[in-house]
Amino acid sequence: MKRLITAAAVAGALLPLGAMADNHTDWRTWPTGDRAGIAVGAYFANLDTKVGLGTSELGTIIDFEGDLGLEDSKTRPLVSGFWRISKRNKLSIEYYKLDRSADYVVEREIIIPPDIDIEPGDGVQSFFDVQTTTINYSFSFVMRERHDLFAGLGLSWQNYKIGIRDVNDVQQSISFKASAPLPAINVGYNFAFNDKWVWRNKIGGLVVSADLDSDVKFSGSVWDGATGIEWRVWDYISLAASYKFFRVDVDATDKPTDVTAAIKYLYHGPAITIAARF
Repeated sequence: MKRLITAAAVAGALLPLGAMADNHTDWRTWPTGDRAGIAVGAYFANLDTKVGLGTSELGTIIDFEGDLGLEDSKTRPLVSGFWRISKRNKLSIEYYKLDRSADYVVEREIIIPPDIDIEPGDGVQSFFDVQTTTINYSFSFVMRERHDLFAGLGLSWQNYKIGIRDVNDVQQSISFKASAPLPAINVGYNFAFNDKWVWRNKIGGLVVSADLDSDVKFSGSVWDGATGIEWRVWDYISLAASYKFFRVDVDATDKPTDVTAAIKYLYHGPAITIAARF
């Protein structure tokens, strides 16, 4: 009897030091079960942008950082929010905007069909703007106090604006813009170490080919993902550090003019956010 009492006492003493048990019946009290949240933060993005411009027959590939002097890293704000409708159903939204422009003296000849020829030493003004708004619905196949395994569908609205102009000859210019509501597929897994610390992961993507309307045709792929740690500082305030990436490889064709922009860009890097959670 004494030996049994001693074993029980040791087990009782060690339990708080071990892994958190899935023993709370109300999922709203779980670290994986927040009902809603709003987060703001900063994204320290490293950038790699290549765009092919031209017609269906002729074109050229331009490195916007190497050839045109656009920044290859930039800090931008992030805004996101979510609402867990029920234990297994969740809606989320994220907004991101990245605008860049540069005045630069080119070091190589840039020929853009049909009739743009920018010589080495010419001054060039350029811009590359991206605006992304993504709305996702996800369903948690596994939803426990420490584990949240989910998959979802969503819609990602992509808005691109691209322009190049020779400052010495206003006729030597080209601009392109396109908008596309693209479907998104994502999967993810969140793991709570305890009530204060949660490891969050998500990856998503799509391969698409669509005539959006009479003016624009889109085809290609979009991939994004994130992994990071969240710390619940107080009951309703949390801080998070994560690593995010976003990769786009699409062809957007302006059908009336037959101008195609083959857009290939990658931005990736760390992000920090502060969130109010309810």
